[in-house]
Amino acid sequence: TEPGCISDAMVSAQRRLCALLGHVEASMVPRCALLEWRTVAADPVVADIEAVKRAVEHCNADHADAVLEMSRAFTGLSGIQKAVMLSIDQYGFDVLCETRAGPMRGRVLFQKTINSASLLREIMMETTQLARDK
Repeated sequence: TEPGCISDAMVSAQRRLCALLGHVEASMVPRCALLEWRTVAADPVVADIEAVKRAVEHCNADHADAVLEMSRAFTGLSGIQKAVMLSIDQYGFDVLCETRAGPMRGRVLFQKTINSASLLREIMMETTQLARDK
């Protein structure tokens, strides 16, 4: 393999990983996206995994209504009856939604990228307000 290139075996492995994680169909991951994985920096929010875990648990336990409102406003899914936050990163959060069509995964993107887990409360409040104003 040329320097800076990714081998066919690595492309295949990364596509399978994406599919296993439920992100996309394995064949739909573009080779250029896989190349970017080699240079991507660590997510500064996910780096504080304990803070992320506490935030997810807190949102699901104490703010299920807000998680539902944000999911209805920003995932693009219809008929959402319940939403459970799964994970948070610097760009947004993943939810598992119960819809009339059955369970579906969704993604809520923040209006801006955050660079620290200490900003989670603020960005969640902003995103909740945007959902309510929509």
